[in-house]
Amino acid sequence: MSSTASRSSVFAWLVCEGRPPVPLGPKSQVTIGRSGDCDLVLNDAQVSRLQGTIKVDAACESAIYRDCDSSNGSFLNGEEVSESPVRPGDVLTLGPFEVRVQPVVAWLCSGLMAPIPLGVARTLRIGRSKDCDVVIRDPGVSRHQASIEVEGGQLFFVDAGSSNGSFVNGRRVEGRRTLAVGDALHFGPYELVLRSSEDLRAQEELEQELTRPLSPGLSTGLLSELSVAQLLQQLHLDARTGSLRLVSGPQQGLVVFESGRPVYARFGILRDEAALLSLLELEDGRYTFLADVDDSEGERTLEAEVPAILIRHAARRDEDRRDEARGRGGDEVATVRTPRPGPPPGGGA
Repeated sequence: MSSTASRSSVFAWLVCEGRPPVPLGPKSQVTIGRSGDCDLVLNDAQVSRLQGTIKVDAACESAIYRDCDSSNGSFLNGEEVSESPVRPGDVLTLGPFEVRVQPVVAWLCSGLMAPIPLGVARTLRIGRSKDCDVVIRDPGVSRHQASIEVEGGQLFFVDAGSSNGSFVNGRRVEGRRTLAVGDALHFGPYELVLRSSEDLRAQEELEQELTRPLSPGLSTGLLSELSVAQLLQQLHLDARTGSLRLVSGPQQGLVVFESGRPVYARFGILRDEAALLSLLELEDGRYTFLADVDDSEGERTLEAEVPAILIRHAARRDEDRRDEARGRGGDEVATVRTPRPGPPPGGGA
């Protein structure tokens, strides 16, 4: 593939049963064929080594399929083609394979994992068991908690009869219900939010703008370029006073510093040291440090120094790695660890 798509700039996905889906991103040229060098490998004698290519325009609004003089031809929606536009919903027949051009209906977002496209797979399973697509290691989450299903471009949430229940927008769900962009899914202390491609694209554009120091008293940037641990260390070493705000998807956190020492922290329902330890897990999003302290922001109850917090965080990560290596319980592997902001489930929509 000639370029790598950003998480939201995806025209569609190529989906073929038994193979990993392939994103069609801006300016990309995806190769399809029998050769192992292709982006989508279809290993069958009826498929040429290079069967065809799909090229997406720079605006990610259109795509063209070109047959590369294949032996048995390429068929789009049942008609043989040598070159033709392809659209979300189209089906390519290449030898014995059907390749769907699958649109993204929405994205499942959390501050501690990359956004997951919904619509690429017909069913996305969520639970504590490691055979789920989204694994949440928490005793309040069932082995197979729930699933998100896609039918005709519509999303449906299905609770799998979990013991503690699943919540959408703060209300418990029993059975099946429709989902829409903006809905928040709650599993124990975790929250996952449905967002549109447009929302994610706007956030990416904003993050790209907020990457340089703006003034001596205000600096901002991306967590992918400067980690939370690095930020805390720098503010500690520089003995800074001010407010560090962290935004990752729908989640927001705050750490108040006085002379390089954190005196207050919050992240969703978490406060102080628990909030800091969870904020250290963030890998995606942006930060803003303002050399000013809002006195209305909580009581100054945090007493731990930054080095001690970082040591405790490193110890917790080491313990998680050991747990994963041992395969404790056979199914408790942490792939999503997202403290939920806002009120607990049942606290209103």
